[in-house]
Amino acid sequence: YIRQLYTPGSVCEFDWGEVKLIIDGIKRLYQIAVFTMAWSNYRFAYLYNRLHAQSLHQSHVRFFEHLAGVPALMVYDTLRVAVKRFVGRTEKEATQGLLGMSMYYQFAFRFCNVRKGNEKGHVERSVEYIRRKAFSSLDEFEDLVNANKYLLKIVQALNEKEQRQKGASALEQMKQARPHLGLCPASPMECAEIKNAKVDKYSTICVYQNHYSVPEILVG
Repeated sequence: YIRQLYTPGSVCEFDWGEVKLIIDGIKRLYQIAVFTMAWSNYRFAYLYNRLHAQSLHQSHVRFFEHLAGVPALMVYDTLRVAVKRFVGRTEKEATQGLLGMSMYYQFAFRFCNVRKGNEKGHVERSVEYIRRKAFSSLDEFEDLVNANKYLLKIVQALNEKEQRQKGASALEQMKQARPHLGLCPASPMECAEIKNAKVDKYSTICVYQNHYSVPEILVG
């Protein structure tokens, strides 16, 4: 392996993980989006019900607003919501959603090779680290809002902890890197997708395998 060196605010690594939580008395699998700044090891995480394009976009909007800036380069693995298709053996074509987001926030991106987690080693460790620190002792919440408040509190405490090798906390180093970040747009990107749905004979439409009632006059 070749040890990589980073400059402040230049690279951020992103990954998804899974965590089992009990929300409103029901135990199920949730998705956790994790960001790690490569130079400072500053982390950010947020929980979602499922992995789809809107949660990918919303997690980035939240992260950039949290930082009050945008890293120059985002690093991804071969997420199905980020990679549209493979071109040849190694090249990947990004989805329109990722392309649009990168143009709106003015950041570059690259994809890791398949099964090469070491190419984004910061965030690979961060997913397991945050999951263990946050939910090993508490995994039951009233709703997802409270679960995210708890998660953000734990991540903030981890960022304030001093890193032995660097002699400073991730939060202190992030303060040094903040002037090197790109500027956020005046307004955040809208995270929405417009779809056409046909109303069935039961007066419902289906969105992501969930059925929703609509007025009966729309049947057909």
